[in-house]
Amino acid sequence: MKKFVRIMSFALVAIMLCVTLASCGGPAKEPADAVAALKENGYTAAEDKIIIPAALKLLGVEGVKSVVSGS
Repeated sequence: MKKFVRIMSFALVAIMLCVTLASCGGPAKEPADAVAALKENGYTAAEDKIIIPAALKLLGVEGVKSVVSGS
């Protein structure tokens, strides 16, 4: 019974995480639009076209040209 409760609680957390992430909406197609939207909503935002994409390429992730971060 305890094992079932653990598995069920883990599954519920995973489902809630998926729903939460899906409700945020899709990312903007252009990095400049994403930065503008973040700044418009009161966040501090920055776009990186050099360091993080280069690090991701070293790790084997292809096709990343720009990374937008906001806090």
